[in-house]
This record gives sequence, C-alpha cells and structure tokens, in this order.
Amino acid sequence: MDGYDREQNEEMERQVRRYEKSKRTGEKAWFDSDNYIDIIDWYFLNDQNEQAMQAVNEAYKLFSENEEIISRYAGMFAYENQYDKAIEILKQAIEKNPSEDLYTDLATTYIDSGQHTDEALEILNKAVASYPDYYFNYFLLGRIYLEKDELITAEYYLRQAIEREESKDDRMLLGCYTDCSHEPTVEQTMISFLYGLTQQYPFNDFLWVTLGIVYSRYKFIDEAIEAFDLAIAIDPKGELRHSCKADCLIDKQDYEKAKEELHTALQYAKDDPAELHLVLSGILMAERNYPEALMHLMKVDAKKEDISDRTYLLDMALCYYHLNLPDKAFETVKQAANEQLPCEIIIDFARKLYDHGFYQASEDLFELIITENTDSYGIELASVTLAALKAREGNTFEAVKIMENTLAELHTCTEDFWYAFLRISCQDRQFDYYTTETLRLLMTLDSFPTYIKDHYPEIFDNPNYKRCIKKLYHV
Repeated sequence: MDGYDREQNEEMERQVRRYEKSKRTGEKAWFDSDNYIDIIDWYFLNDQNEQAMQAVNEAYKLFSENEEIISRYAGMFAYENQYDKAIEILKQAIEKNPSEDLYTDLATTYIDSGQHTDEALEILNKAVASYPDYYFNYFLLGRIYLEKDELITAEYYLRQAIEREESKDDRMLLGCYTDCSHEPTVEQTMISFLYGLTQQYPFNDFLWVTLGIVYSRYKFIDEAIEAFDLAIAIDPKGELRHSCKADCLIDKQDYEKAKEELHTALQYAKDDPAELHLVLSGILMAERNYPEALMHLMKVDAKKEDISDRTYLLDMALCYYHLNLPDKAFETVKQAANEQLPCEIIIDFARKLYDHGFYQASEDLFELIITENTDSYGIELASVTLAALKAREGNTFEAVKIMENTLAELHTCTEDFWYAFLRISCQDRQFDYYTTETLRLLMTLDSFPTYIKDHYPEIFDNPNYKRCIKKLYHV
C-alpha cells in the first residue's frame, strides 16, 4: 500500500484481524485511537468502505476529541457528499481546538464541496503566512485556482507545493501540476522546473512521467517519448507511462509500437479501463482490422458506466457493417440514437457509411433521420448531407429531388440550405431554373456573396453560375 512501509502494513493488518475476530466471536478487545486509525485506513486502502465507515463511527464515539479520528469522521460524510455535515463537524472541533491540521481539513472539505471557495482561500492564505513550509496548503491553493481556470496562478502555487514536498512523489500533486500545461505562457517555466527536478532526482520514475506528460502537451513529442522511456527503464510497472507513450507514438503515426504500449498499459491497469480499449479500437479500425476492433469496443460497452461519450456505439455499428451483420449494426445505431447523441454526429455517421460503400444502409439511416426527426435543423442537415453525397457522384437529379422534398416538408429553410442548393443546382445546366431562383433569393441577403467565398469558392468558376448570375444582373 502506497505511503506505508512493510512493518506498518503488517501492524495495520494485525489490528484488522483483532477487530474482525472480536466482531465475529463477541470476544472483548480494547482498541486505542491509533489502533482504530490503522483499522480505518486499512479498510479504505483496500476498498472496503462499508467496514471503514463502521469503524469510523465506533472510533468517533470513543475518541471524539482526537484530531485524526475527527478528520476521518468528517471525511466519511464528505465521501458520501454530505459536505455540510462534514463542515459542521470540523467547525465544532475547531471551536474546541483551533489546530492547523483541522483548518487544513476544513479548507479541503470546502474545496471538495465546490461551494465555499472564498472561505477556503481565507483559511489557506492565513495558513501559508503562518506555516510557509507546509506544502499541502500550497497544493490546496493550486487546486482552487485550477478549478477557477486561472492556470498561471495555479502553476505558481503547485510549483511551490512540489518544491516543499520532500519525497517529490505525491502523485495527486504532480498530476494537478500537469493540468497547468494547458496554459501556453507557462511552457518554459514548467519544462525547466520539471527537468531540473529530474536531474536532482534521476531515479524518481514518476517525475519523468510528469515531465513526459508536460512535454507531450506542448508537442515536444520526441522529448516526451524519451522521458517516458526513462520512467519505464526505472520501473516498467504502471499504466500511465505506457498509455502516455502510446499517445505520443500515435502522434508520430507509429501505430504498431503504440499498440504494444497500449497492451502493456492494460497489463498494469486496474479494472481494465475502457479508455485504453477505445484508443486501441481506433487504431485497429484505421487498419481495417474490424474483428479485433469490435472486440475492444465490446469491452468498452461492458464498462459504459465509466465513459460518458457514447459515440463508440457508432464505431461498433461500423464494425458490424464491415462484418456483414447489418441487423446488429442497425440495432446498435438505434441504441446510439437513444443515447441522445447530437443529430450532427448521427448524420456524420450516415455520411461515413456512404463513404465506406454501404450505400443502402446509409440511405436507410438518412431516411430514418429525416422521417423521425422532429427538429427542422436535423431534417435540413440530413437532407443537405445526403443531397451533397448524391451530387458528388454526379447524380444531380436525385440531389435536387431530395432538396425539393425537404423544402416541401419544411416550407422554410435556412441560408445554409439555400447556399447548398445553389451549389448542387449549378452542377447541371438543366437545373438553371433552380440556380436562377436560388440566386434571386440569396442576392437579397447580407451574407451574399461572402458566404460562397468562404464555403463554396469553386462556384465562382462554374459556367452555369456565371450564366445565371449574368442573366439576373441584366434583367
């Protein structure tokens, strides 16, 4: 267990065995506050939260004045999102004993609640002034400014925290520091600081991982790979170093090595994370290895509660189409639609099907979107997209027919629709009537002709467009 040596672990387990035996047999056993702290921490570290909370409640009844017990008791309520209760417990304890540790716990709870930022800042600014060498208060200040998206200030406080943290191995702190690398102006500061630390602590593998992440965020991909390789050389165990290196290899389009790193990351990962399977499936689909891609996507689907983006369902559907399982594919598409994915994403998938040669499946999906969508924007976008695909193949008649049907259905359409209609009708002289009438409408708009220049500049060289606009100007 992280943060505990072997002797501490053995003592914690010994106290847990005593505690569980007393519960099991009814045999009386005395536990002091330190014993209870060992028992509580062991349960939490081993994800036995229910047992931990039972022990916390018992300990608080016996040792309600003990700061560490108070901290864990309040933490129990915070863990259950009962922040007001946790805050009340800590405030009552501070009234009796205004200790620095309890103030820090209160500031932490304020931050975690997401509702008391000003109160947390007041506590922490006083704490930093009184105890300038305690790293954790700087860490908490950094967290506040990260959440406020004030990354320059966050970087400053988190850097102060890292400088004061003795082991340089607080992974939550280092992880928060990497989040500051979304701010361009601190690039040199962050890289210089982390590189200097790796020279001071060359065998601290997680410092190399942190440096690698920052390098990659600022697109120093070769340097990032080198940093991850050094971390792996020190200790190959760990999901993050391999998955981050894989991301860099993907940037370099070295997909074979990226797959190797992702498989290694999965070996070290806890709980078979969906994100790694999702990245692997993307590589495999690009390689047209649809059976293996589908296998990874099914693993993503098995852990769908861990991932908020449901667009992977459309990737699954595409795999099913390539594996000649159209019924399964269409069922998966409908499942994706039931997930309330934006209509733009479903329409883009229908276009992708067309590009992959699944013409009938694509048209069936477009028809479903057009006929079942109650939103005029979705109907219009689907119609314009399908018409553009038909026009791209030279089937201008079918494209115009789709646009006509949409206009009849909706009666009124957006500027985007009319510009798209102009682009389609210009492809064939026999549709000069539509080109002329569409131009007559568009010429009344403030967006004409700038919109054409920005979106369809090729129209200006189209002879049908030139002829129709010349006719209009001479009317």
